[in-house]
Amino acid sequence: MSGDGQHSFVLTQRDVFGVAFVFCLLVAVTMTSFARADEKPSPLLDNLPHASDTEFRLVMVAIEGCPFCMRWQSQVGHLYPKSAEAKRVPLVKVRFGSKTLAGFKKIKYTPTFLVLRGQTEIGRIAGYPGADPFWEELGIILNKHDAQPDPTNKARP
Repeated sequence: MSGDGQHSFVLTQRDVFGVAFVFCLLVAVTMTSFARADEKPSPLLDNLPHASDTEFRLVMVAIEGCPFCMRWQSQVGHLYPKSAEAKRVPLVKVRFGSKTLAGFKKIKYTPTFLVLRGQTEIGRIAGYPGADPFWEELGIILNKHDAQPDPTNKARP
């Protein structure tokens, strides 16, 4: 309290960093709450299952606890199995750093989505910027490689 009976309020650099830390912690906790409690996401595999040379797959490379992976799961993952895309390009989740990914271009971000025909990468979505950009990028890759699903299936929003 100053001499005239009024309170003075001064923020130190330490206070600002403390507030920023608490904010980041709250964001991380909020991101983890995006995962739907009633749905268990499929487990992360250490090996990529074999596929024929003509078979398409969407491989999600993820890390347990990754906030962007959990955001994808809450916004897209629970819808994907019901989508037209899933019928043509089924989803497989593989653990980041798995030796089965050694033959592909380096993966830097999680999640990273690899679109494969057989064992060949034909497209990639690095990171997760949101549901609309994800569906758009996936559609571009599938159109380019003639893997477009049936447009009459409207399972996704």
